[in-house]
Amino acid sequence: MSEVAHACHAVGCSRQIPPILLFCPAHWKLVPQAIRFRVFAAYKPGQEDRKDPSLLWCIAADDAVRYVAKLEGREPTLSFARVYYPKGAMAATR
Repeated sequence: MSEVAHACHAVGCSRQIPPILLFCPAHWKLVPQAIRFRVFAAYKPGQEDRKDPSLLWCIAADDAVRYVAKLEGREPTLSFARVYYPKGAMAATR
């Protein structure tokens, strides 16, 4: 596993976390269990190092980011699905 930290993916959060994590602990606690389960279920070990998350993980991660952003009154600025699957993300998220 890579040890290079990156910022929490919650909009506006700059807390540094390990690459294997999507959010810092405070923001992860805000994510409903059903979405957390989808993020975990779609995770492929090492995807954070290989930069090859599955489309299912991207969609689940996007749902988590949107959920937390909505709770905090913010607009998400990143879509994992659009970054990693620019041609297939639009059809997959409809």
